[in-house]
Amino acid sequence: MPIVGVKELKAKTSQIVKELEEEKRSFILTFRGKPVAKITPVSEEELEDFFFSSANASLMEILEEREKEPSISLDEFLKGA
Repeated sequence: MPIVGVKELKAKTSQIVKELEEEKRSFILTFRGKPVAKITPVSEEELEDFFFSSANASLMEILEEREKEPSISLDEFLKGA
């Protein structure tokens, strides 16, 4: 697994991201010569989890906001029509 320092990451971000995406290659990130993180590509499963959890969070926010608004039952709505 290649090692990349913070300065190199800053200088070559696009190239490193391309390798992550296309070659599914991981990197060890160092700061002042010490390993601090591992940068890995996102798997299909992780990507699905991310999108579904993000969508669920947004959906929950919408539903919570709707609960705060005044509402009427379907019967009341139909009687008014």
